Amino acid sequence: MQVLPLRISIAVGLTGLALLGRMHFLNELGSIRPYLTFYPAILLSAILGGAFAGAVAASLSAIGAVMFIPELFQNEGPEGILAFLTTALLLIAVVQLATKPEQERTEHKSGEHRDFQLRQLIKQAPVAIAMFDRDMVYLAASEQWLQVFGLERASIIGRCHYDIFPNLPKRYIDAHRRGLRGEQVSEEFDSFDDHGGSSKYFRWQVQPWQGVGGQTGGIIIISEDLTQRVTAERALKSSEHRLRLAVEAGNMAIWDWDIASGHIVWNDQHFCLLGYEPGSIEPSYEAWARRVVPEDLDKIEPEIQKVLKLGNRYSAQFRVRGHDDKVRWIEAFGQVTHTPDGRPERMYGIMWDITEAKTAADHRELLLAEVNHRAKNLLAVVQSIANVTAYEGDPKTFAATFNSRIKALAACHGLLVRSEWHGADLEDLIRSQVSYLDKSQDPRIEIEGPKLQINALAAQIMAMAIHELSTNSIKYGALSSPQGRVGLRWEIDPMAARFQLHWTETGGPTTKVPEHLGFGSAVMKDDVEHALDAQVSLSFPSSGLVYSISASLTSVAEDGRDSEVSDAAAHR
Repeated sequence: MQVLPLRISIAVGLTGLALLGRMHFLNELGSIRPYLTFYPAILLSAILGGAFAGAVAASLSAIGAVMFIPELFQNEGPEGILAFLTTALLLIAVVQLATKPEQERTEHKSGEHRDFQLRQLIKQAPVAIAMFDRDMVYLAASEQWLQVFGLERASIIGRCHYDIFPNLPKRYIDAHRRGLRGEQVSEEFDSFDDHGGSSKYFRWQVQPWQGVGGQTGGIIIISEDLTQRVTAERALKSSEHRLRLAVEAGNMAIWDWDIASGHIVWNDQHFCLLGYEPGSIEPSYEAWARRVVPEDLDKIEPEIQKVLKLGNRYSAQFRVRGHDDKVRWIEAFGQVTHTPDGRPERMYGIMWDITEAKTAADHRELLLAEVNHRAKNLLAVVQSIANVTAYEGDPKTFAATFNSRIKALAACHGLLVRSEWHGADLEDLIRSQVSYLDKSQDPRIEIEGPKLQINALAAQIMAMAIHELSTNSIKYGALSSPQGRVGLRWEIDPMAARFQLHWTETGGPTTKVPEHLGFGSAVMKDDVEHALDAQVSLSFPSSGLVYSISASLTSVAEDGRDSEVSDAAAHR
């Protein structure tokens, strides 16, 4: 890196002197030999700094002549400059041939001899080693190299390493490139799929080798086969790792009890399941028994003694109470080994937390009972709807009317199921009812009120009432006319703990009091009053139907209490 600037400096200095001499002292020669003063500078630069310095001097001479001696360029033109550069390059070539030292030729022969000796040494080396040129072509390889990577000498010498291993990982190619740049690269542990498809484990080193002139001629790769040792170590670690993952994934607690000495070993999960910090106490039978709920301990201790005596497998489910006073369900399995004379020697086993499973099982039983209960209630409601619809309606319209009312009930149940029967949002409930009539986005219906989660009973009763109001309005009321409007608003009085809902129709046909109040009126008035202990007003002024509900907030809002829907059906 330091030689190149020196060569350039020589060329610049000599070219500068030649330019000054041409401009100030030998200008009178310009018409005879316009570039005469530059040739000595080029020759000296080539002799002192080599071909590169000579070429720099020639280039600088041409540039200087054009810039500082304009009359020379005018007289000679581009052709003269080109002829000058051609002559200069010929002079540089002659100098290089004349000055090439005999020592360089001797060193070349000596280097070839050393390369031959090195290849022979590599071939006979007792380690896995290979020599490559700059194109990663095999120059030599030891017997160990051939054996480790499953190769044959005749098939690799003179061939590129990447042709023999076409799927070589990029990290190895990068290491080779670094070595060809003169770096030493090594890896203490690595794996590689050999030519036969087997995995090998080894440590390796990439070492550049110097050719004639001190340039990097290629790389040498040295490998130490660690396959046998690493395979054994990895098999052990893999087995331990799989066991640890299985134990941790299953949150399994492990114990190992030396019965003669009383010494017990617990893993961290065992401490945690019993509510202890890992390592905070000395594991013992007594420490385990202290955490077991006494009622369960009285049941399982006889089972443990029986297993110790007979050597059967041990299994049990019991509750433990941790330091946080929370009770958890535990399931345990164990095995006892005995001495030749039949004495219990060792007991070991696992246990894990089954609280969620127990809770889920209890919840499933509760849900089954709840489903049975609600199914009976729902069937009672459906039966009531069917009976009243059949009684009040034309047989020709029975199916359509009955289907519409069942859809309304289904929409309400869909909301309740999504909330796991913890009530429904009142606005969502209202929109679910009018949506079945294709009126959910009708601008003639104005829905307004504060957010309120109503209980399951109120949701079912009010859903049916809203459905009947909507159906009646489409057939006879405000929604039967394009100019009609429906205002549906509700409000909460927190001070009085009261809930009020108002359905007001305007702009429709003139309203008349119906001669007969059928199922719809019963749902809107009687069912709501009975189920919600509410005051219901249903009036028919000429401007449009007006319907109002006023009820205690506790009877409408979701408070977690169960409700009997069938009571309303039975009432009808």
